[in-house]
Amino acid sequence: MDNSEAQILTKKYNKLIIAINWQVARFSLQLSKMEINALPLNFTRDTYLALGDMDWKKDKWPNSENNGVYFAFGHDSKGKLAIYIGKASMSSSIGLRLSSHFADYAKNRPFRMGSKEESFEMDLVASIPLKDQYAFFAPALEEFLIGEMVQMIEEFDFSLINKTGRY
Repeated sequence: MDNSEAQILTKKYNKLIIAINWQVARFSLQLSKMEINALPLNFTRDTYLALGDMDWKKDKWPNSENNGVYFAFGHDSKGKLAIYIGKASMSSSIGLRLSSHFADYAKNRPFRMGSKEESFEMDLVASIPLKDQYAFFAPALEEFLIGEMVQMIEEFDFSLINKTGRY
């Protein structure tokens, strides 16, 4: 395809390109309004849940009804720390996503993640909720955090249970 044909096609789809650009501009405005709270360093019940103490019938997952990003912290058999980073966006919730990971362990503990080759006992979950109008940011935040944490594996000596994108 030469440039003249590409120019003709660009004009053909001009209305759609304008609509996309309008939405990209609206999305960019959302970025400037977005505020995401970091995980507190001290335990708060609305952010953290210790899995060993969990009463499956009574306890709720942290921010269970919200969209957002969640974390499962654990360790391998040698004590090396590990983390799983997940997201709950649009048609899901943090509670539903965490339940899908851990439901099989409601009666059989400890809670585990990983593979047969590399298994991790999970001790703690945490979450960062996003307001409903920002639920579509959850996948971006998850991928950003995974990508950044991959860069820190050697320095902080931990395992990242899940990876995404180019990692």
